This record gives sequence, C-alpha cells and structure tokens, in this order.
Amino acid sequence: MPKRSLLVLGGLAIAIAAIALTAGSLIAWSRPTRQVLWQSCQPDTISYDSYDPYCLAVVEGDVNWTFMPLTVMRHHFLFVGRGTEIGYGHYVDYSPQFSAYDKAEYLAGIRLDWTAEGVTFTEPSGHRLFIPAEMFTGGR
Repeated sequence: MPKRSLLVLGGLAIAIAAIALTAGSLIAWSRPTRQVLWQSCQPDTISYDSYDPYCLAVVEGDVNWTFMPLTVMRHHFLFVGRGTEIGYGHYVDYSPQFSAYDKAEYLAGIRLDWTAEGVTFTEPSGHRLFIPAEMFTGGR
C-alpha cells in the first residue's frame, strides 16, 4: 500500500477515534446525576395516613443544552416520595434561582410548609410551588 494511503487511513482513524471519544464524553456528562442537593421530610405533626413519612428533595437532573454555546446548565426537579430514596413518587420540573444566590445560601434558605392539603415549597426569592397531597400519597 502506498505511503500516502497509509497516512490518509491513519488520519481517518484518528479523526474517528476523536469523534467517538468526544461523543462518549458528552453522553456520559449529560446523564442525570440524580444527586440530592437538599431534602426535608414531613414533621411528625402531619400525617397523610398513607405510607408516611414523605420527603421533598431538590434533585440534580440531566444537562440542558438549550442555550449552548452561551451556557450549559443542569435540569433540576423536585421529588416528593416515601422516605429519603429517590424513586417512586411525584416529580416536578424545577428551575432553581441559583444565579441570584450562592448555591449553598440558596439551598439553606428553602422553606417547606407541610399541611394536610399538601406541601408548599418556597424559595429564598419568595417563589412558591404548591404540590397537592393527592399527587404524592396513596401509593402513587
């Protein structure tokens, strides 16, 4: 085989390997971490009489490529379910206001109000989200 053909094949092999490595890295980086950033469980004074106790967690999801190349952020979601394990329960897409706060300060400023009707999630900014008890109780 001529020397030039070998150089072309070698360059092609390197290009294919680089593309595969880049694609593999992006796929691995994009996967949801499912890391619990913050979590709190219902107080003993509230009972839903249905697989209690329930907990609400702020969870890190997959990568949001929407604003690429300007910024790449992670999706987040709120999870309400039985106990502290993230799995079977109620998920709500959520966009935390981290940019306006230090992340640790933001997470420390979250407030929950558990009532018989459900749970209200309040951000440090004052934004509120109410999740009705029917969405996370009764073996859902």
